[in-house]
Amino acid sequence: MFLVDDIILSPIRGLIWVFREIHSAAGKDLAAEPAAITARLGELYMMLETGQLNEAEFDAQEKTLLDRLDFLKSASVGDAEDAGDDSEENEAGEEDEPDGDGEAEVADRPTDGAMDRVRPGEHSQGRADS
Repeated sequence: MFLVDDIILSPIRGLIWVFREIHSAAGKDLAAEPAAITARLGELYMMLETGQLNEAEFDAQEKTLLDRLDFLKSASVGDAEDAGDDSEENEAGEEDEPDGDGEAEVADRPTDGAMDRVRPGEHSQGRADS
């Protein structure tokens, strides 16, 4: 049975591997892009100082690069804020607040009594065995 499962699922696993590799490569490219933009800005300043670029061309290229750099920085700050935002809103639109020990309140959650049941052979605290 496991051999059949492996044969059937191997194309899916292959696709997942490809997607992970693409994600990893894209992440590396995005991480290296600010350094590449900074290097290109340095080249632009050198070209301006040596007279290879006039002021108008320099300003246009510099604006494009600085806009891209600002976008990348704001996107990375936005991702960090999204990852750090652990508060979730409940159905009423109110935020769940932890009670100090890192766990949300569950007092208003309905229970079916499953937590109160004891399996045969187990002893629970606070109950007397009969």
